[in-house]
Order: sequence, then structure tokens, then C-alpha cells
Amino acid sequence: MSDAGLDALFEAAKRDAPQPDAALLARVMADARATQRGFEAGGFEAAGIGPVPERSARAAEPRGGFLEGLFDMIGGWGGLGGLATASAFGLWLGMSQSLGLVDSFGLANFGAAANLESLGAEYDYLAGLGEV
Repeated sequence: MSDAGLDALFEAAKRDAPQPDAALLARVMADARATQRGFEAGGFEAAGIGPVPERSARAAEPRGGFLEGLFDMIGGWGGLGGLATASAFGLWLGMSQSLGLVDSFGLANFGAAANLESLGAEYDYLAGLGEV
């Protein structure tokens, strides 16, 4: 369908949109006015919304210790598993030798590419920059 066809379709939908009847609109406006008067008179109960809910049952329970709160903050068992995995990887990354790390990721030629002596004639120029 082309853009012109879609535009015509949307225009037809706008023209033929169903309109709410006057009785529905009157009931909605009467309800809104009653709610506004309730707020002005004294809050939620007067507005007909109902009582403000008390603290939830879980919040009313006695709180656990520090470790239980920490366990909940990191996301329970899922968070603890991710934290343990990241810690183990960080330990391995920190303790592995650079050559072992390079070989692990399939970058066997990384050491030779990073070596300045492999630059040839440019190395002499770069080495001379550091001399006074």
C-alpha cells in the first residue's frame, strides 16, 4: 500500500471515529467533580478512593540481619552467581600471564604486532625521539 493510500485510510478513520455519547461524558465529569470535592474535603477516604493501604505484610515482618539484606540487594541467588562468576574471571585475568591470555583469545600474533622492533626503519626514528 502506498503512502497516499495510507493517508486516505487514516483520514477516513479520523472522520468515522466513534464519539462517546453525552450521558457517558456527563457521568465521567460528575465522578471527576465528586473526586475533586473529596480531595478538598479530607483526602482519599472522603474522595471515595478507599483507605490508604497499611504497610504490606512483608514490611511488617521483622527484618533480617546484615547479610540477609546484602543478599537481597545483590539480587538473590542469581546476583550471587553472577558476582561469583565475575570474581573468578577477574582472578583468572589478573593472575594469568600475558602470553597465556593472548593465546586464550586466539591472538597468537599480538605480541609480535605490538613489538616496536617489528616496525623496522620506523623504529630507529621512534627510538630517536626519546633521546635527548
